[in-house]
Parts: sequence; structure tokens; C-alpha cells
Amino acid sequence: MERSIKNYSALLLAGGIGKRVNIGEPKQYKELHGIPMIVYSLLAIKEIEEIDEVIINYPKGEKQNIEKFVALSGIDKKIRYTPAGETRQESVYLMLYMVSNENVLIHEAARPIVSKETFTNLIYSKYENCGYMIEIPFTVAPVDKELKIVTGSIDRDILRNVQLPQKFQTRLLLEAHKEAKRDNQCFTEDACLFSTYKNNFYFIDGDTKNIKITYKSDLLLAEAILADTI
Repeated sequence: MERSIKNYSALLLAGGIGKRVNIGEPKQYKELHGIPMIVYSLLAIKEIEEIDEVIINYPKGEKQNIEKFVALSGIDKKIRYTPAGETRQESVYLMLYMVSNENVLIHEAARPIVSKETFTNLIYSKYENCGYMIEIPFTVAPVDKELKIVTGSIDRDILRNVQLPQKFQTRLLLEAHKEAKRDNQCFTEDACLFSTYKNNFYFIDGDTKNIKITYKSDLLLAEAILADTI
């Protein structure tokens, strides 16, 4: 595979504190097979020539710890650090102002089961703005939270589970974030934000192994999956 003529900045979201995991430290520090979770993402990015800049956010007061993990990975790229925002959306918004390249990749440290190919497949996709998604294998239903009743049905064939990483044209994503901020709209990830403001975002079939660590049980699952890859 020939090197892309484009350079990319990678945003690595590592600013959460992992309340739902509840392990006494930010979940991105948790060791999986002796390797801190955040380091897996850094190792995947490490050998990708097209990525020449990595912007990492961190929880309040945790910059030195994040720097320690970056050093542990041995990554040799331009690294920039910034405190996390109050929300994920604010974090990405602030990080986008630090991006030097016209193209950006977004990933999160809570998804450690990624590889170099995970990123390069996005970089070489024909779509300028795209990300990984997988089918939803379970039934979902719309509900009234107050009344505790089901209000109808949803065809899961038109739904997808959003995964990371994602790829965007930096300018278009920043413009969409500005509009969302102006409209006081809150999103939990960037594909929906981007699409809401009249941009086409395409999906690539993802991998069910690319899980996000949210609960303690996810740590056990991640270790089991990683046992087959390391």
C-alpha cells in the first residue's frame, strides 16, 4: 500500500474518569495484559506515517500521567496535550482548534482493540468523511421514560452501532461543531453531529471486537479478546 499524499492529525480522547467502571482510577490507565489501556491506541498509531500529529486530552490534573503513558508507548510524533472539556463534544471542539492538518482522525482510549490496519483502512477509504459501524444484533424500542411504557417500534435494520475511529475533513467538522454550539445542541459522538448539519458521513463495516470499555465486565471481555491478538 503506497503512502497517502495526505497527512492526518489524530485526536485521542483520554479525558474521561470512568465513573461507570468504578475502578478507582481513570479507566484508560487500567492495565490489560500488563499494558495500560491508552497505550494500545498509541501503539496502533505509532507506525502510521500518514499520522504526523497526535492531540491528546486528559482529565483535570492528570497531564503528567498521560505523558508517562505516551513515553511508554515509544511513539515518535508531534504530540500536543489539552485538558478535557466538560463534555465529549466540548472536548472535540476544543481539540479541533489545535489541529494542523486538513484531515483528522478521532479515536478514544477506551477502545483499545484497534490495530494499524484499523486506521489505515479509514485513511485509504474512498470516502472523505467516514467511520466504522456495525449492525445492532438486539432489539431496541422507543419508550416514554416517565410512564415506563413502550411507545412503538424501531426497525433495527436502519440502525447502526457507532464505533471509532472516524475520519473527517477538519474544516467541515469544525464548522459543524460551531453550528451545534450555536444551536445549543448536544451530541455523544461526531458522526451524528456532522450529519445533522447537512454533511454526508459514510460508514464502513466495523468489527464486533472493537468494543468500548464502559463497565467492569467489559474489562474481562477486552482481556479475552486481546489474548488472541498479543
